[in-house]
Amino acid sequence: MRRPLALVGFTYLLALVAAVYFGEGAAVVLAVVSLVLFCISMCYRPARRARYFPVAFFTAAVAFVSYGVAVQTQVRPVQQLAESDAVISGVICELPYEAYNRYYYTIETDSVTPVERQPGMPVPQKIKVRVSTSHALSADVYDRVEGKVHFFSPTDEQGFSSRTYYASKGLYQLAFLYEYEGVSITPGQSRPFYYFALKTREGMLAALRTLLPPEQSALAGGIFLGERHSIGEAVQADFRDCGVSHLLAVSGLHLTLLAWMFLKLLKLLRLPGKLSAGLCCLAIFGFMAVTGFTPSIVRAGVMNLLFLLGSIFSRQADPLNSLGLSVLLLTLPNPFAAGDVGLLLSFSATLGLILLSERMSGWLGANIKRLRFGQKPLLAANSIFSSTMSATLFTLPVLILTFGRISLIAPLANLLLVPPSEVMLLCAVICTLLSFTGVFSFLAYPFALATGVLCRYMAGCASILADVPYASLSTEQGFWPFWMAASLVLAALAVLIYKKRGFPVRLCALLSVFLLLIGVFSHQVARRGTIELAILNTETDGYSVVLYQEGRAVLLACTGEGMTASQTDAFLRSRNVAQLDLVLLPEASGQTSAGAGELIRTYQPPLALFPEDAKLDNRLQNDIRQAAFVQTYNSEVKSELWDGITLEAHCTEQDSWCVVTIRGLRFLFCFGETVPSKLPEEIRRSHVWVMRRETPKAGMPEGTFLVCLEGEEEEEAPLILPKPAGGVSVVEQRGNVCFEIAENTAVTVRRE
Repeated sequence: MRRPLALVGFTYLLALVAAVYFGEGAAVVLAVVSLVLFCISMCYRPARRARYFPVAFFTAAVAFVSYGVAVQTQVRPVQQLAESDAVISGVICELPYEAYNRYYYTIETDSVTPVERQPGMPVPQKIKVRVSTSHALSADVYDRVEGKVHFFSPTDEQGFSSRTYYASKGLYQLAFLYEYEGVSITPGQSRPFYYFALKTREGMLAALRTLLPPEQSALAGGIFLGERHSIGEAVQADFRDCGVSHLLAVSGLHLTLLAWMFLKLLKLLRLPGKLSAGLCCLAIFGFMAVTGFTPSIVRAGVMNLLFLLGSIFSRQADPLNSLGLSVLLLTLPNPFAAGDVGLLLSFSATLGLILLSERMSGWLGANIKRLRFGQKPLLAANSIFSSTMSATLFTLPVLILTFGRISLIAPLANLLLVPPSEVMLLCAVICTLLSFTGVFSFLAYPFALATGVLCRYMAGCASILADVPYASLSTEQGFWPFWMAASLVLAALAVLIYKKRGFPVRLCALLSVFLLLIGVFSHQVARRGTIELAILNTETDGYSVVLYQEGRAVLLACTGEGMTASQTDAFLRSRNVAQLDLVLLPEASGQTSAGAGELIRTYQPPLALFPEDAKLDNRLQNDIRQAAFVQTYNSEVKSELWDGITLEAHCTEQDSWCVVTIRGLRFLFCFGETVPSKLPEEIRRSHVWVMRRETPKAGMPEGTFLVCLEGEEEEEAPLILPKPAGGVSVVEQRGNVCFEIAENTAVTVRRE
């Protein structure tokens, strides 16, 4: 059997991806199905002789079983700590970082003592947990921390969610620290190898921050070392919309380029080839440690190590076998690694380069040579274009499933951004290394200047490309999975019925495009005239309210800070919204509306409304000025947004609320300390109420549909909203709720 490691590795990874995406229950069913297919293939002589099908089915069954076992033995015991308090003691095992005005520490515990322990319930002691604090701790890596924390789980469960992301890193619970109860910090007694790798990473990031302005150093640190936490949300969104978000994660491209540079340096020193390869292996392992052994870099590192070891022992490594072995080494000890988006992007891009890049380059080169003019520049760009398109095509399914978007401008963006990113990476490496040379550190400045210029170019270019109309499209509509499945079937048919050169492939490609156009058109027809009102809740940070119709959107509220702004921005981009018509700040203050300020700065709406007596800090004042027109109102404002939609907002020291009327359906939003019983009778007759959990419910009339933010979730509570004239009992529901109001006033309510 040719390439057994490729078959086993690819099958194992794809099976785990299916298990991660569909959940534990589906993994059990798929394990049984795989075992049945394995038995059938063993009984069928041609399949048994070929060995491909039995090996693939047995490998898939093992993958599904390993995922289920990992969930039961690793995840479930830790999940019992959710929504409980405990005193933990452990060491900081990763570099801390700051995001959304909080500080985050990854702690490997050796003691977990619940405050209220249930009798007979075993409590896991040695776990990894990410702990957040409002103030930075005076602690270094591998220092011991002891304190009281509150455990909680990420809100989303299935699919490529934050829960699977944390699970891929061995984090099954998150926590925040009760800082007011005291925190004990003890200097670490041991300094393992990983400690020095982390301190090297910290020193490199500090050097970039010293040599470059904040925005440029953040981008350089993200591309060089994978430090994405400091990169602004707007920059990350631009790179994502352009289809070049892979540049912000350390991947095979970075490692291969650095390995090539190191080998060139050793060649200049005239070292023997095998010795150079051995030293390069050590350098690759060191870089893997400095970047935190992320799955994508480990995958690339293993492939490069196999290639170098092959040169040392005079053997040639097969690329597909090497790729299969690398993902197998990653997923065998940690089945949840299949939920790491960086690994999936790195794997699929590498697979595209191996299978398609050379063929595409040869076909394009042959056609370019037939041209009379422009052969040299086109041939020079041929290799970059072929590599870019190959990686883009193979990463397309991953992008659709994970980010819910497809970038139409990705080929152009990769051509414009990938080559400068390679030059920038080399300059960043040289300037950080030279910054540690003491008296010769001044030599780092020219390379730092080049790094900064290239970072500014990349951020500016991504911003311009992301603003191009229809640069990216949302793939959250229901027809996308069916289109992907149909395209895969067509691709399989093209391979199976291949007779005349190129004909089946072209025909299947045209059919795939035709099916895509039908799906887009039918979705637009079905959604025509529908108005959507989304209430997005980020629990610990705040919530926002977005009104959307056919590419137009209005932000009616946004309390909280960065997390709320990030989630709201993701929702707007998922609806392909490039412009906010209006932003309303019903209780404007630096504490409650910082997220709204970020969105105003990002979208620069034509109009921003906020109360006349609002308490604005300097940051929020600067953000609001980004709107084309700013208007204040004294206690009350009324406005007609679109046809059939009116807005009425009220804000005083005693209460703050707004009412949105959509085709006869009235939505009431209570902010701050508003008491429902004291509202005017006309306002109280609203059909849908939105308020916080602690808001008193007295005064609410019968027949009210209530969305209770930060409330206790009731799974049995039906999300049913009758016509406005009908009666309905009060229903509480936390989290994201979306109302869709059709032209015939039919209302659909759903959770997200």
